[in-house]
Amino acid sequence: MFLNWVEIACFIPELLSSINHQNNKEMEYYNCDYVKVGYDETGKFTYMVIKRAVDSDSFRMAHDKALKIYREKRPGKHLADTSNMGMVTIEDQQFVANKVIPKMVQSSPDNKLKIAVLVSDEVFSMMAVKAIPKKASEGVVDVMHSIFNSYDKAVNWLKGVEGD
Repeated sequence: MFLNWVEIACFIPELLSSINHQNNKEMEYYNCDYVKVGYDETGKFTYMVIKRAVDSDSFRMAHDKALKIYREKRPGKHLADTSNMGMVTIEDQQFVANKVIPKMVQSSPDNKLKIAVLVSDEVFSMMAVKAIPKKASEGVVDVMHSIFNSYDKAVNWLKGVEGD
């Protein structure tokens, strides 16, 4: 079987991602066609990867699954990969800000939460994601939030590793 250049170009990022993720001890708790939720034993953080654009019900269910694992593990750190998600409605932003993040904080050690969010380069997507912690922090004591376009940078930030 021979691959053309387009197939090779599409396969390389997936292969590299697979190699990078194998270096971590990840435990998947939930995986379907639009979301993957789990716990990274090495970095001691929960993660949620939204694989494609989803409707409001699926968006909320994904966050409920992530919250369930977060409450079980209580790591104080969470990685949300929204780079393939698309637009988020204001109502769904409010759901995350008012329902999910406060419950994560309550389940965190010392009521402190550190969230790394992977986003696409799309401006509107970044604006929506940036609005969520601002809304959540109005009623929450300690939420640290940062946005990344690189998985490695996000994980290093969660681990407290400085540099690029």
